[in-house]
Amino acid sequence: MKCLNKSFVIPFSKTNCNYGEIVNENMENSDDLSKDINEKKEIKESNDDLFINMSHEFKTPLNIICGATQLMEISLTNDLIENKNDKIIFSINSIKQSCFRLKKTVNNILDLNKIESNNFKLNFSRNDIVEEIENIVDASSYFIKTAKLNINFNFDLKEKIISYDKDQIQRVLLNLISNAIKYSKKGGEININLLDKGNAIEIEVADDGIGMSEQFLNIVFNKYSQEDKSFSRIAEGSGLGLFLVKSIIELHGGNISVKSILGQGSSFKFSIPSNIINIKSNSQKIIYDDLNEIINVEFSDIYLQN
Repeated sequence: MKCLNKSFVIPFSKTNCNYGEIVNENMENSDDLSKDINEKKEIKESNDDLFINMSHEFKTPLNIICGATQLMEISLTNDLIENKNDKIIFSINSIKQSCFRLKKTVNNILDLNKIESNNFKLNFSRNDIVEEIENIVDASSYFIKTAKLNINFNFDLKEKIISYDKDQIQRVLLNLISNAIKYSKKGGEININLLDKGNAIEIEVADDGIGMSEQFLNIVFNKYSQEDKSFSRIAEGSGLGLFLVKSIIELHGGNISVKSILGQGSSFKFSIPSNIINIKSNSQKIIYDDLNEIINVEFSDIYLQN
């Protein structure tokens, strides 16, 4: 019996030790498995959002193009239709806007890929940020007036030369103005405020539109974020715009924030350093995109009634 007890006790002690190690190992494996499952779930949800949003972004303009070409065909072949030229011009404009929207969607997808792979590069140059905003406000006036809105540019300095990527900051401002147009009420106001803070420039785009819920504010800069994801929503968009805006500002070394009250409007503020970067005289000359072309692309998902 003593032999049995001795032989029983020693293996039992070793078994306890091994069992504890096994338990710990299993717990670690379980945590890793759980983490892996959650990561795969997040990737699947992200891919689902991408598929749903991009399908809508491609399908809507393609449907408009098909409808516009059919209207042109009917207008050209039917002698009884009145105001043929007006209908053809309307169809051509619809096709052009849809092409711009498709271009915007493709640009956003490509830039998303570049940002997530750390391959998104900025082309810095010295520019007057005051003149930049004035030009953008002037070039946006057609859309502002057609939407029956007012826009004000408030600033306390005549000139401010800083280094930034001209095309990308134009894109940021136009995205914020575009959102303000989409979510403002007729007769509303959009205010662009520029403040020189010494080592940084702060720009605010504020509106008195429909605002956002507190819940949505927490995710507004996330990929594919849309407060209304239904296909009957009041404004179009892929949900990538503000994610790209935030990424561009951060690549400039700046930051962006938002405040909003549901039913009262929203305010987006971003700041970028007011540095002046030395640019080599022998560096390749930067060719900027035409501002009107950029506006047509960035405002392509705004559908206005004349």
